[in-house]
Amino acid sequence: MGYYTTSDNTRVYFQNGMDNHTPGAKVSSALLADLLKQPVGAIINASHGIGGDVKEIFPQLKFLDNAYKKARDSYDEENDSSSNS
Repeated sequence: MGYYTTSDNTRVYFQNGMDNHTPGAKVSSALLADLLKQPVGAIINASHGIGGDVKEIFPQLKFLDNAYKKARDSYDEENDSSSNS
């Protein structure tokens, strides 16, 4: 986890969410700064894609990992069969 500021006087921070990478977090903080008319920093947690981020939040919930794998496998099967048609 890291942070990004444009001013020593930063009092407002934006924290990026799931599947939101550093460039997007910086853009979001800049948009908020324009709206608020004051510096907005960003607290940036590295993203590992939606699946990795969910596993980071809920490591104790094994069924989420299983549900993600089933959904991914189903998606892969659909795309494999449609590309072979």
